[in-house]
Amino acid sequence: MTCKTHPDAPHGFDRNASHSQDRYVCECESWEPPEQTKPMGVSCPRCGKTGLQPDSIHTCTPLALRLADILGCSALQCDVDAAAELRRLHAENIELAAKVRVAESGFHAAVQTAKWQESTNSELNRHIAQKAELRAENEALREFAEEVRRTGDTRLASMAIAALARAGEMK
Repeated sequence: MTCKTHPDAPHGFDRNASHSQDRYVCECESWEPPEQTKPMGVSCPRCGKTGLQPDSIHTCTPLALRLADILGCSALQCDVDAAAELRRLHAENIELAAKVRVAESGFHAAVQTAKWQESTNSELNRHIAQKAELRAENEALREFAEEVRRTGDTRLASMAIAALARAGEMK
């Protein structure tokens, strides 16, 4: 006889059976797999969890839907209507929560953009102020150069040319 292929089957020498049958007998020959037991209770239609008590409230379900399930089992029409309204409100709540998440992401992006614009504007204003200072210094140096040209002092002229060159490099 061949061994059983079940993964839980025990394999080894069965001494008593081997002596009585006058052949090698494996332990798996007398072994039977355990019966598959079905879980007791019911299964959750939303998450698939099994073994739940029929009258218990399962925690995977939002409260509104749990109440709707309880009300939906009633024979009264007002309870059935209330259950339908709870389901509708739950669906609307999920849609609104998704819209809030989209709005929040847009808000955060707008805040980041505003911060970037603020830092860019302050940097731009700083550059504009520096440019105004350089223009004022440039104008003063030009006046100095005109004065040197009128007086004819070459030593002052070379100083003015060097100062103008430095101001040009700073732009």
